[in-house]
Amino acid sequence: AKGDYESAAQAYESAVALDPSLVDAQLNLGKLYGLIGQEALQYRQFEITLEIQPQHVEAAPLREWMAWFETRRVNE
Repeated sequence: AKGDYESAAQAYESAVALDPSLVDAQLNLGKLYGLIGQEALQYRQFEITLEIQPQHVEAAPLREWMAWFETRRVNE
């Protein structure tokens, strides 16, 4: 469950530390952060993903989620 996601996140953190250009690892790390309730880290990983590959196949939904997150953060 949550512990599995945290272990997976640690593995992805190690992978992107070794090679920050691994765009799918950056993206998956962001998704895992979301699953464990770390939305600020999720946002940052999505930013990194889009910095590496602005036209990533998942760019539109990432930008949509990021806009939602920004709006939510402003309203808190």
